[in-house]
Amino acid sequence: MNTSLTKKLAIYLLSGVAVILASFFIAVQMPGDALDNLLLRQEKVSVSSYDYEIKKIEMAHRMGIDKPLFYFRMSSLAETGYEIYFATETKKDNYSKLLRKYGNSKEVYLFARNCQYTDEVLSGLNKKYNSSAIEKFSGYLQFIQKNSASTNMDSVWTMTENDHSLTEFRPLTNMLKHSWEKLAEQPHSYRAYIPAISFSADNRFNDWFFGGPLSHGLIHLDLGTSFFTGEKITSLLKNKIAWSLGFSLTAILLAFSIGIPLAAWIVSKKNKTLDKFIRIFAATGYAMPVYLAGVILLFLFSNPDILNIFPSSGVKPIGMNDNVSIAGKLWASVPYLILPLICYTFSLLAFAVSTAGELLQNQMSLPYIVTARAKGLDEKTIVYKHALKNVLPPLISLLANIFPAIIGGSVIIETLFSIPGMGNEIVRACLSRNFPLLSAIILISGFATIVMYALVDIAVYRLDPRIKPSAA
Repeated sequence: MNTSLTKKLAIYLLSGVAVILASFFIAVQMPGDALDNLLLRQEKVSVSSYDYEIKKIEMAHRMGIDKPLFYFRMSSLAETGYEIYFATETKKDNYSKLLRKYGNSKEVYLFARNCQYTDEVLSGLNKKYNSSAIEKFSGYLQFIQKNSASTNMDSVWTMTENDHSLTEFRPLTNMLKHSWEKLAEQPHSYRAYIPAISFSADNRFNDWFFGGPLSHGLIHLDLGTSFFTGEKITSLLKNKIAWSLGFSLTAILLAFSIGIPLAAWIVSKKNKTLDKFIRIFAATGYAMPVYLAGVILLFLFSNPDILNIFPSSGVKPIGMNDNVSIAGKLWASVPYLILPLICYTFSLLAFAVSTAGELLQNQMSLPYIVTARAKGLDEKTIVYKHALKNVLPPLISLLANIFPAIIGGSVIIETLFSIPGMGNEIVRACLSRNFPLLSAIILISGFATIVMYALVDIAVYRLDPRIKPSAA
């Protein structure tokens, strides 16, 4: 028993780690650049502004986005220890080429820092007065930052030194030239082809899990901040989890509490016509997509031209008074919940009835059932008191596999009926490319599934006495 329990715990632990890592990498490896979005929408900085790149680098450092992703990082010997964040892909590409060409990671790093310092100085000067000399030198600097790995730099230094309009920038030019000479004087290009593993405790995963500039950390139940609304994701999802979880658990409870007794009743009756009808119902439930069932329900029961019985969307009356009691709020919300709940339960009920029926039919030919019949027990007693007891453990085991499917189906149902749950929020997060929010939803859904698997295992262990001796 101890060995079996240890294996189960190890599987759950590894699954939890996998969910955490997947959520983290979705949050940080988002398409596009989050910094561009923040600068344009929050800071209201124009892309064409002179100091845009500098502001971008400053924001990246302030938010910790320029840190390595994880504790361990696979790189080359040339890069180890000198990981730098560059705001634009052209700069990243240029300095990567410099590392491969020369292999002097420290000198490449210092050259990059000197270029950045020069950029900051020019930005400061540009705020005081506008000069054609500043613009010309800025052009040289941008060329160096983008093309120094593939250009004859001696000719660049010669041009800047011979240009009399750039005399006032001679100290900056000398600093860059001296830094370049140190970079190029002893190339070790072979270092770029030697793999190396670097370790850094100051990384983005550490900040995301234990706390950093953007959040207090997952360990403190802080899921971060939405880059698009600035709202804390934990507070954003707090009420939405309740709606999604409430619908899912209610659907499971209804489907199995109705489906299992119904299947037992059909088997005990031995009615072939009834059995065929149930098989057709189950096949229809499997084949019909969730969105089609929802559309049919809305067409039949929320249509002024047919039957306008239930509301077509929402979960409560608009403008409900806060002074209404909880019982009053629940009663007023019931009409809004019936159609979504039927949509949630429909295919799940078909699954429960057909699966329970097949398992019970298999039990009816086993020796202990034959013995029960020989003792004179009626069919109803055999099914309900003997066969059903042996069918419950495998049926409960199926709950763990059903739960992820319900979460997936909630995306369609909640969108169709405008339910403010996590499924609806997934759609919004995908459409707005709000990847931190999407990763938080995946994290919550993943852990909810793991908890469901654990609860199902405990329930099966309690219900099936055959597990205990085999595990001991």
